[in-house]
Formats: sequence, structure tokens, C-alpha cells
Amino acid sequence: MKNRKIADFLQIKPFRERKRLTRNELANTLGAAQTTYYNWENGNREPPFSVIKKLFEMGATVEELFGVKIETEESFPPKGEFEKRVCEVLAKHLTGLMKQIKQDV
Repeated sequence: MKNRKIADFLQIKPFRERKRLTRNELANTLGAAQTTYYNWENGNREPPFSVIKKLFEMGATVEELFGVKIETEESFPPKGEFEKRVCEVLAKHLTGLMKQIKQDV
């Protein structure tokens, strides 16, 4: 069984395309080298959570970044804050899942 990592689930390209940014522009905005960004976008490397947080701060959605559609209710915090919290929860659960999968292999 293949070890899963955040990079297997993360999809930066839909956000970049919606913002109409080039890879180089988004890499510069995120403070990364173009080759580093290229590896993040293609799932070859895992970006640090500070980068994922910055993507949310720039307006990325959970649906764009993880392919998960989340229906919110009025009782939830504002969209940006809610999505930051969802990212933290996803990261926690994906980390646990990765540890479990590694143990099963």
C-alpha cells in the first residue's frame, strides 16, 4: 500500500488558475523558488502548512485545495476563518491517516 501524504490530496492548480496567476507569480507570492512551487503543484513535494495557510489567506477554498465540498451554516465563523479551521482539522486527520497507513504497510 502506498504511503499517503498531504501532497497526494492537495491541488493548488485550480486556485492558481482561478486567480489567473502564472506558476512563477504564485511562487513569488508564496516566497518559494519556482522549482519548489512546481513540485508542490505537481504533488512531488509537500508544502509546509504555512504555505497552505497563506493560500487560504489569499482566498483559496477547501474545495479547490482538497477537492472537498463543505456546506456551511450561519452558525459557523466567517468563510475565511472557517476554512482555516477546516484545513487544520484536515491536516490533523491526514497526519493520523498517514501514520496508520505506514503502520499497516
